Amino acid sequence: LGQLEDDMLGRTDEAIAAWREVLAIDPSDLRALAALEGLLDRDGRRDESLDVLEKRALLLEDDDERRATLLKAAAGWDELGDREHARELYERVRASAQDNLLALERLAAIYRDRRGGPMLVEILLERSELVDDVHQQLQLLHEVAQVYERELGDQESAFYVLQAAFNRDDRHEQTRTELERL
Repeated sequence: LGQLEDDMLGRTDEAIAAWREVLAIDPSDLRALAALEGLLDRDGRRDESLDVLEKRALLLEDDDERRATLLKAAAGWDELGDREHARELYERVRASAQDNLLALERLAAIYRDRRGGPMLVEILLERSELVDDVHQQLQLLHEVAQVYERELGDQESAFYVLQAAFNRDDRHEQTRTELERL
């Protein structure tokens, strides 16, 4: 009925109501959730659409598909300006896949904006272990050192992080300069 209301009759509100009725009978109907999500999104009801997307993610059996769906929902909440909701979803992805660079990158951006020093340090260190490029590793370690020094007032930890950066590339001039300064 929901598909008929939308496709043939073009009555979005009635189609949404019909799909909600289907979900009242069977809340785990993935087809109904996907249809409802699409209708709500197309109707400009993005927050409701994202709520449905999250519910759908919970029902997905495939871990990769669930994470991809949660990442999509998190990005949507981030676009709507609900960074806390986005953070929660990115953290759920991180908890299930510590090597998910996208979740770590987005979490770093959120923690950077909110001056979340200890959590930002944790996320950046995780990222530095996952990236293969030594230059990227050094950039991340330098950012960790800056957070320790400037936000957390912990020069000793900043020094140890820069030492780790030096151990990865002892010819990196910025690392040498920062170590000497500290």
